[in-house]
Amino acid sequence: MNTNIAPAIAQALKAFMPARKKFSADFDSTVGGIPCGIKVDEVEPYEPAYRGGHPDSWEPESGGQIWFTVLDRAGYPAPWLQAKLTNDDTARIEGEILKSLKEFT
Repeated sequence: MNTNIAPAIAQALKAFMPARKKFSADFDSTVGGIPCGIKVDEVEPYEPAYRGGHPDSWEPESGGQIWFTVLDRAGYPAPWLQAKLTNDDTARIEGEILKSLKEFT
């Protein structure tokens, strides 16, 4: 009789635990002085308000948002590090993302 059931339990629990997914960072950065990778999830370009013609055809401004994920140096999402983001860190990283986009256009 097998008295060590830990491996069997671990195997059974594996089916219920989400697998950690590894990503490739788009570029390297830091958060609070800690080295990390940044994966750009989505960039929604800014569209200025349209104020031409009749007021019924006016459109409000939209967009101008950037979504990114902070990765640890191994390439795994690091929510503990993303929680340490300050407004300055976010502005700097968004600036780096916009700078890299301008190089491609």
